[in-house]
Amino acid sequence: MPTPLRNRFVHLEFEVDLQEWSEWAIQAAVRPEVIAFLRFRPELLSAFDRDANAFPSPRSWEFVSRILDALDSQPNPSVEHEVIVGAVGTGAATEFSGFLRPRTAWVYRTDTMFRELPNIDAILLNTAQESVPDNAAAQYAVASALARCASDTNFDRICIYLNRLPTEFRVLCVRDATPRSTGQALGPQLDSSSSPSRTITSSRRQVTAPFTMRPPC
Repeated sequence: MPTPLRNRFVHLEFEVDLQEWSEWAIQAAVRPEVIAFLRFRPELLSAFDRDANAFPSPRSWEFVSRILDALDSQPNPSVEHEVIVGAVGTGAATEFSGFLRPRTAWVYRTDTMFRELPNIDAILLNTAQESVPDNAAAQYAVASALARCASDTNFDRICIYLNRLPTEFRVLCVRDATPRSTGQALGPQLDSSSSPSRTITSSRRQVTAPFTMRPPC
């Protein structure tokens, strides 16, 4: 744009905020694996590349969610990957595809990604004994998936499982579940044996979520 023309406009700079986008994405029914991946790799929410046909942006990740919806009935990893490449570019698509599937056993012997996580229905049926993943990426994914299915009727059970996760993932799940509920405030019963409660606030209401603080490493 020529300088004289540029000088006739007001130019505003905007920063992409992951938490604000996540709150919008939850209410817009964006797939939990997309939200979980971007919490794990927040720098990939927006990575503008002027010379690329496809690059990560809030808009293109919402498009990835719709791509996954469309391919659910006929899953094909190679086709899925190529279509996602066309939405967010090769680098981001490769990382996201790796997040969806387990890595090769000789590289990450205990690594489990989104599609190999504990079954969410099984967690709700057996919250005290269902396995808890050790990998941080998988913990992001479990917290996001539980937030997506949380309701007033099952949240007490979800909290039993959340008490077995690190503190940051308990807070993440409660915070993400709060904007989705349209009924009474969710009442999480998180472990409060050694700390005061924290209050997590959404645009609709306030949820008090007590939990145990872990000592610093």
